[in-house]
Amino acid sequence: MRTAGTIALAEVYNNRVAPVVRTTSPSERPGPLAFMIGRSLALPVLIGLFFAGCTATDRATTSVPVWELANAEPLQPVSVGRGRLSFDRPLPPHLVQELSPEFSLITIRTAKDWQDVQRRLRLPGLPAGVDLSQGSIVGLLASVGESMDGRWPIHLQCLRRCGTEGSLEAAFSFGLYYPVLTAGYIELVYAPGINNISMVSIDKRRFILRSPRPAN
Repeated sequence: MRTAGTIALAEVYNNRVAPVVRTTSPSERPGPLAFMIGRSLALPVLIGLFFAGCTATDRATTSVPVWELANAEPLQPVSVGRGRLSFDRPLPPHLVQELSPEFSLITIRTAKDWQDVQRRLRLPGLPAGVDLSQGSIVGLLASVGESMDGRWPIHLQCLRRCGTEGSLEAAFSFGLYYPVLTAGYIELVYAPGINNISMVSIDKRRFILRSPRPAN
């Protein structure tokens, strides 16, 4: 989901930080990304590249240096659940931050928001020990078409935390995906002590989420 506004995104690749600033509007959202295999457009697709982008956010600029967050001790995430999200029934905009045309970060901080997501995804109740007053539920939405072999495309591997800021690390399952507009794949975990995710890593691509500085 993309909302109107100006955002700032820093993408880290090969140990270099490259800030990107762009203006977005709701009408700019591209369709699902598909790389064709062979010469026929009817063949399944292999998702192999990710492109950077981001939605507007009202969070304050992260105060934790990127290197410090990237080298913090890893935390084993507590799985909350997986589900499919219909493309015509998106989550509320304040829960979603777009990272690229294929991937979006989801952050749930309140019981009311959790109940809404739980109902839409038909998830079970929260595991024991999950307390939204002491952390948040975070996850990724993958809009990559329909998996040909039924594999789940995104796997959340670990969290890192500095103060109340955190990073989320995930792996993408490369394979064959039909290039159709279909329900997205969501995986959620509990992030104890984390209020904001400031960095997301998907394999070797890293996204630094920052709010834009006010214009002078």
